[in-house]
Amino acid sequence: MGLIVSQGVYFMAIPCQFNTIPVTLSTSSDGLSSVIDTLAYGSFGIEMPSTWDAADITFRACATESGTFGNLYDDLGNEVTVISPGSAERVSLKNIAVQLKPWRYIQIRSGTAATPVAQSTDRAFNLVCR
Repeated sequence: MGLIVSQGVYFMAIPCQFNTIPVTLSTSSDGLSSVIDTLAYGSFGIEMPSTWDAADITFRACATESGTFGNLYDDLGNEVTVISPGSAERVSLKNIAVQLKPWRYIQIRSGTAATPVAQSTDRAFNLVCR
């Protein structure tokens, strides 16, 4: 930690906790990852795998790890979606962080609730958290 001075005002610089959570989407027909605990984080990004069968990314969420997960929608009724990320891309989830933050536990889905996409092989990627 250190002090930062800006226009005569002192600020405490607190290091942010970064973490990379490995995530695997299996070839299952529901297109879902395992459960991810997001408690310590508010910002997210995805390091996409080197190969990806074309599909949006959507989410399921729950307040408890063993509770009933539901599809995640915004307050206008739209499914929270990352539209068609490409292989090996780095995708910021800044625009959907507000929708993710209330939920301690999430699952990542290949495809949408109406049309999940089973990847042709297991896809391993990283959820980068801060």
